[in-house]
Parts: sequence; structure tokens; C-alpha cells
Amino acid sequence: MKTNKRIGLLLFSLLCQMWLPNGLMAQDDGSEVLRKIESGLASNDLRAVLQFASDPIFVRTPEDNASYSPVQARYVLESFFRSQPARGFRFNDLSPGKNAAFATGDFRSRNGQPLRIYVRLRKNGSTWELKEVRITAS
Repeated sequence: MKTNKRIGLLLFSLLCQMWLPNGLMAQDDGSEVLRKIESGLASNDLRAVLQFASDPIFVRTPEDNASYSPVQARYVLESFFRSQPARGFRFNDLSPGKNAAFATGDFRSRNGQPLRIYVRLRKNGSTWELKEVRITAS
């Protein structure tokens, strides 16, 4: 009896995968991680951003440009966001993918300086890693 239930469940699962549109199935294309990073940048929450950091992570700000450990990257980005706290941020170009994902957005600091933020993710096994954060003048 248990075997029949398992076979039925397996068949149902396979049929759902074949007939349901892709939008109804959970996709692991990096877009969920990109949205979490976007939220962290908008609220100056670097822990939310760097929870995905790879080791090393490349960080570029107007004052700095190097590869760091996640802990070092946190200090570099904290210093930057202390001097340029976010007034608002939103990605305006998302490029999710199977093994890599990218996003760019316009950042406005409270002092009004317009900046562009670019992030790059890479999939490592089943985990998405933040490989790069680039902050440049718009």
C-alpha cells in the first residue's frame, strides 16, 4: 500500500513539473538572493548583503578597489555607507541565470550624490555567492 502511494506521489510530481508553467515552479536563478541584497542596500543593512559574500569578494568603491575576505569587505563597505548612507536604492536591471546573476541599480545617498551599484553572483553547488560589489559614480 505504501509503495502505491509513493508511486502515485512521484507520478503526480512529474506531471506537475511537465505541465505547470515555469512561473509557478520555484526557480533558483539568483533573483531571490538579488532581492535580499537590494533590500539590504536600501536599508544600509550590510549583514543582509554580506551574508552571501564569497571568500574572497571583490569590492570597489570610489575610495577603494580590491579583493577582501567577507570580514574585511564589511569594514570597507561600512566605512563607505557611513559617509554615504542610503536615501533609497532599487535594482533597475536584473539578470538572473542558471550559474551566474548580475544586477545594477541607482543609489542615492542622503547627501544627494548619485552612484551606480553593480553586484555579481555565482552559483557554487546549490548556494549563491556574492562575488563582487562595485560602487561607482553615475
